[in-house]
Amino acid sequence: MTFPESEACLAHTQSLNPGSDETILIEFDDEGALVTWPRSQSLIDALSSTDSKLIPEPLIARTSKGWVTLNNGVFRGSSFSSLSHSELRFRYRHAINAGHNGKDYSEINGLTSKIDGLAEWAKMWPTETEIEFNDKQNKPIGMSVKAKNLPPKHLPGELSPQLETYFVHKPAEYDEVTSISGALVYRTHSESLTSWQDHETSHQMMADLMTLAYGRACRFTITSAWRKDDEVLRNGETVKRWKDAFAPSERREEAPVKITPSTTSPLFHLEELNSDKLGDWLSSKSPWRRALNIAVSTYFSKNLTSEMKYINVAIALEALGFSIGKERGTSNKQLRTFNDQVAQIVKLVGEPTVSLITKSSTPERWTTEAGNAYNGLKHANRKATDWRVAEEKAEEGLTLIRAWAAIELGVDAELVNERLKSH
Repeated sequence: MTFPESEACLAHTQSLNPGSDETILIEFDDEGALVTWPRSQSLIDALSSTDSKLIPEPLIARTSKGWVTLNNGVFRGSSFSSLSHSELRFRYRHAINAGHNGKDYSEINGLTSKIDGLAEWAKMWPTETEIEFNDKQNKPIGMSVKAKNLPPKHLPGELSPQLETYFVHKPAEYDEVTSISGALVYRTHSESLTSWQDHETSHQMMADLMTLAYGRACRFTITSAWRKDDEVLRNGETVKRWKDAFAPSERREEAPVKITPSTTSPLFHLEELNSDKLGDWLSSKSPWRRALNIAVSTYFSKNLTSEMKYINVAIALEALGFSIGKERGTSNKQLRTFNDQVAQIVKLVGEPTVSLITKSSTPERWTTEAGNAYNGLKHANRKATDWRVAEEKAEEGLTLIRAWAAIELGVDAELVNERLKSH
């Protein structure tokens, strides 16, 4: 089955009451899947029931379109009626097109996602367009589109990440319009079963990297998952199959502006990065993961005030500066204040890039201004920070983090400085 962004369907499951088929309603939305379990029981029985504490993990069900396995569930409430009707509701974060073999997809061998901006950043496109131009008539007279999968590009890091292209052809007979579309996906692999969360962390770090590269919201959308022990047999042979998966588009509130080679250029490309540094970045033990996700997860939200936007960026600057200091052997005593921590980032980015970003007379002055603005938002006994100052410091702070990320990953500092002039 293909998971829609919004749909409701009836399903049958034995996960709620082993040995007995129960009918449930599954509703897919932008938060995952909401399961409603209607039951016929007296009000007294419903109120004394402990079923609400027993969240099926996984919940495996059959729908008219096939099997579905739901993972990562929480209890979302219940309702009771004196007419002997009750409902229990569970919210699940992951849905996988699997279930025939009863496998639990909380542990997997592989995960696939689409990430905004990935193809342009990696310079990998499965389609090529060629326009035939007639010089005498001074106009185009034809166009050809060629789709071809490129060899996978293996990346360094845990879970053997790699980039893979694919394309989809829609013949003309469907609606008298033929089309070819292509995309690049990010895949992680593990020889032994590994938690879904560990795989997802790698995808999150890659999406965070895209957000920093482009300076705009880049989401990752999980599309498929794989378990070795849930493969299919065909003509007596095991066939590797990635199962369609559905999960919320991760940590990005809204769809970004479409990123294409003709409209958007990243601050840095894959080919410019140091391989070992990229491997460290994608590691689940990356010291930068927490700070960077704080910086980019909500920055582009339209519902966030300038003050809250800067608070998040300032927290990220604190965490990142502290992590940099510890990686460089700096003592805790030298990392006590916000200014101490931000100074670690400023030192690594260096001049003239810091002055280009901050528009201040000196990096030290900007650090002081940023600290004062942060304290004015945190502490009631400090002068309140004007929203315009908060907006400015949030933008400058995020740009400082973007510049640090590029340089940390091996991009030449002079090249970063030059490109920031157009970012």
